[in-house]
Amino acid sequence: MTHLEGKSFKYLDIAKKVVCEGVTHMEKMFHDILDGGGEGIILRDPSSPLVAGRSPGYLKHKVFKLFPLENHLKLPLLFLEIS
Repeated sequence: MTHLEGKSFKYLDIAKKVVCEGVTHMEKMFHDILDGGGEGIILRDPSSPLVAGRSPGYLKHKVFKLFPLENHLKLPLLFLEIS
């Protein structure tokens, strides 16, 4: 993506590629992104071919809340979505 480096976009931020060094590294990166206001990370199988659109070689790792239920519970519900 060198053709995008140094450019700024009004509605787009380019995320840098980081090679995962293991589960501990992934979880730290994930929590750093959440702490910074992000919603999650995309993991890519390095052995899968690059294709446009959706691919079974990608895994979305994020947390989401069920807001309507939060009003009825003492603690917020957090779920890990793996799709």
